[in-house]
Amino acid sequence: MDFLFGSKKLMASIAVSTVCGIGLSACGGGDPLGIYEEKPGIHLASTQITCSASADQYCVQYFIARAASGKEDSGFQYNDQANPSLVSDITKEKLADGSWKMKVSFRKGLPVGTYTGQVYLNLWNLPTNGPVLYTPTYLQYTLLVTQ
Repeated sequence: MDFLFGSKKLMASIAVSTVCGIGLSACGGGDPLGIYEEKPGIHLASTQITCSASADQYCVQYFIARAASGKEDSGFQYNDQANPSLVSDITKEKLADGSWKMKVSFRKGLPVGTYTGQVYLNLWNLPTNGPVLYTPTYLQYTLLVTQ
């Protein structure tokens, strides 16, 4: 009887570990169990952009990105590492060759100056990605605000 009870505990702990591992991976928490293959989710044609605008205008810049193979129709997430965030929005348009034309819009109304930062971009890390954990790609930016 003790053997059977011990097996149930073991099975429960394996189930909890698996669910926690998948949950952490889906939120970008890494792969604590080592069961996923890690690879970049988005490849950038250029990892650096510069945008210039007057303080009363939105600054907009475009760049080309390519999603991991087979994920061209996937959603993506981004996070501006600046505090407060200088990026107001990032959108994508799928091109005929499967790549994405990405549009970065920066906030307006900032004081005159030069701002630098980075945004991480990644595919949504969902359990439906199978045995792959997509890692983020970083885009460096320089924002020049003039009068």
